[in-house]
Amino acid sequence: MAKAYGYGREFEKLGENIRISHRTVIYQNGLPKEGRVGYTRALDGDYRDRMTAELTGKLGKVKTPRGGCTNEARPELYGDAAIWYTARRTVESALPLYL
Repeated sequence: MAKAYGYGREFEKLGENIRISHRTVIYQNGLPKEGRVGYTRALDGDYRDRMTAELTGKLGKVKTPRGGCTNEARPELYGDAAIWYTARRTVESALPLYL
């Protein structure tokens, strides 16, 4: 029944195919190791400076970098990076229940 409504492994496979064929991922994979490290740090921030988000229910805590251009854009897009990250991870944590 889940497959009939777009859930299940096919949904995951489609998402992974989209992710690995994205031009940013292709660009990153074409860089030498040092270039990938620098690119990732500029995009996502330094993993040594992280914010913690407490997920709803008993899902626990998750951490993500504070910096990077991606995180700097989130307040403009979503209002608050920490609230957005908490909501996103809460939803992602619940997804396996429906797959």
